[in-house]
Amino acid sequence: MGRRDPAERKRLDYLRDRRNWYGENDKCSRRAVRFRKAARHRSDRRHVHAGLDAVGERPDVDLAEEVEIRTARRRPATWRKYADEPLANVLTYQVARRAGAGMTGRDRAEATIAGIRSRLGVPDDGRMPCLDERTWHRRGAIERWLAPRR
Repeated sequence: MGRRDPAERKRLDYLRDRRNWYGENDKCSRRAVRFRKAARHRSDRRHVHAGLDAVGERPDVDLAEEVEIRTARRRPATWRKYADEPLANVLTYQVARRAGAGMTGRDRAEATIAGIRSRLGVPDDGRMPCLDERTWHRRGAIERWLAPRR
């Protein structure tokens, strides 16, 4: 593999480098995954034991069947891990948020976002190439902010 020029390395950084976007510290998420999975399993076990406690020591066949049906009908608790976001998405969102809050000027923010787009080699049409609806849940915030002025 040949050497890359700095512009190509910067473009690849924007696309490949990932940032934790769920709102946790990146180191904490390693612990949080285990914690959330364990909490989900505890919840399922708690629901089953609550049904068994309702039956009591002298089980009634009809009551036991109803508890079994109710337990089987309940969906198991769910938890989903969110993927990290490309650096270009995170930086674009941060610049847009700061401009919307009045921390920076709108012109400066637009210039910064245009710079990110130009480094990625994207036409200035208001959409980033690495935005992915499945993973990036704040997509609408940037698209609303980047909408044409009226």
